[in-house]
Amino acid sequence: MKLEEFLERYPWSRWDVDPRKERIVESLWVFPLEVSREDFWPYIADTSRTNSLLGLPEMKFEEKQGQLFGSAKYAGILHEWEEVPWQWRKPEELISVRIYSKGLGRMVRGIFYLEEDGESRTNAHIYFGWVTSSLFGSIFLGIGTKRMKSGFQKVLKQYESEIKSGKGKSALSFSNIEKPVMELEDKARAIVDQTRKVWHDQKIPSEISEALVSIITRWDDVDLYRIRPMALARQMNLDSRQLLRAFLYGCQTGLFNLTWDVICPHCRGVREEKGSLMKLDARGSCDVCQIDFDATGEESLEITFHVSPSVRNVKKQFFCSAEPARKPHIVLQDRLIPGEEHNVVIQLEEGRYRARLQGSQSFFWLQSNSVDGLPRLQWEAGSEAADRSVSVAPNPVLELKNSDARAHTFVIDRTDADSEVLRPGDLFALPDYRHLYPDERLPGDLKIDIGVQTILFTDIVGSSKMYKELGDTGAFRRVRDHFASIGEIIESFDGAVIKTVGDAVFAVFGNQLDAYRAALDLRKRFLNPESEVAIRISLHTGPCLAVNLDTGIDYFGNTVNLSAKLQALAGAGQIAFTGAALENSLVRDEFRRVGLKPQEVSLPESLGWIPDRVFRV
Repeated sequence: MKLEEFLERYPWSRWDVDPRKERIVESLWVFPLEVSREDFWPYIADTSRTNSLLGLPEMKFEEKQGQLFGSAKYAGILHEWEEVPWQWRKPEELISVRIYSKGLGRMVRGIFYLEEDGESRTNAHIYFGWVTSSLFGSIFLGIGTKRMKSGFQKVLKQYESEIKSGKGKSALSFSNIEKPVMELEDKARAIVDQTRKVWHDQKIPSEISEALVSIITRWDDVDLYRIRPMALARQMNLDSRQLLRAFLYGCQTGLFNLTWDVICPHCRGVREEKGSLMKLDARGSCDVCQIDFDATGEESLEITFHVSPSVRNVKKQFFCSAEPARKPHIVLQDRLIPGEEHNVVIQLEEGRYRARLQGSQSFFWLQSNSVDGLPRLQWEAGSEAADRSVSVAPNPVLELKNSDARAHTFVIDRTDADSEVLRPGDLFALPDYRHLYPDERLPGDLKIDIGVQTILFTDIVGSSKMYKELGDTGAFRRVRDHFASIGEIIESFDGAVIKTVGDAVFAVFGNQLDAYRAALDLRKRFLNPESEVAIRISLHTGPCLAVNLDTGIDYFGNTVNLSAKLQALAGAGQIAFTGAALENSLVRDEFRRVGLKPQEVSLPESLGWIPDRVFRV
């Protein structure tokens, strides 16, 4: 594609610029690549990483009343600008615009356009267009921009090589693997050595300890500032639970710090980082998205880890605002000036999407449907309605129109939960967390939605007779020993004991199958003729709240109440549970494996209303 054709596709008029009246400096390069644009998109969208590899200077960003302002020095000359919200259509184009208040230019727009060239080939068009304020600025920026061409050639070829190697985009990119090991100071080395010993004592796999030491000494600040353990586990093919345990024990030795990050539900950006549960607030806000939101929702909090400053001073660095890479859930973000209208083609995978204007809580649903979805859809700013759902084709044409007197940014995003987020419920159900952070509390009457959990209760059958026969001291010893056995089994199936009440145990599991495996193992253990006590077990799966009670972080809600109620339907060596569990084929297989056939139970009126069928084995 020639420059003239490119400018027809991306006219300056969209940014209210008349090139006949301005000093314009432009460059367009086309790089043929032997990879699909779908595979290439995550790389080119990560503009911060690309700019770092190009050797561009670090940028500093500051948010003021929802607007992002940046500054950097180029060839010793300070440039300051307002960062206009990025526009992109995944996996085809991304556009950045900066309005300068200081420097050699008044405005710059950068456009990356990925043109499909067959099934596994892409023509990457990279364009920069400057509006300059002087002849010197035109000459300087023209020379500087042209020098970037060879840098882009090298970086894009490196990306192409990594994709073709089959590694896929991960934090273990060539930019980190090839870096030499950083020499740590004596104090930092002592902390690392001490942590290694703790990891060894806690039976953390050696590949995990080596991986964590490696990232501390090899990764650069842009990757190391905010470590997401679930994403890291996937990227490095490590056991996520053992990796999380390693981070928690690393926090105890001073190698890492843990933060509770408040996440905006629209852009999914970090709005606040809290070092303790006690510092959490009920409400959050995002000036960029112009919304206030509930900060206690299941999707509103993420736990991340940071290298302790005592080990390495990791600064929050920016080589670019990198919005597309930070918002992979957003498929389209397109800004239209007043009176503007234009058509765009988007790619939608099968599923449901939210269509909204930035700064508005109103939206409508798009359902991608290859059978009878609409090939075209008109969307005028202000027409969003929460009760509207539209079925569209996987590659629909959107006819966007802004009849308003102000600019609007049209956004289409997926609302699926991010599978690589570590949520509070994941952490609270981990025994090591409860052992290592026994004093953690939620502030006041704050309640946190921790999503779907499986609650398990056990209780000793015939405890009155036991107390009568053994006396208080003997009964206490027997109850204590049975608590130890139950706790060991619960933890072996990745559950956590929340508390004990009398001779009952209250436990939680993040994974339903683990809970039922634990229940079957408990049944087997206490049905053993050598067992000195008999127990009953009950389980129920559903949404829960985390609250503050006398024992610290506790669980509350109908799910907990119903699981406790089911105790009345189980006898010695029996498990009572709600029928929804049998919808899980893995749970059904587990019952078949041990030769047990669940039988439906008639519910006595005294038990009250239960919103499901109940079964027992």
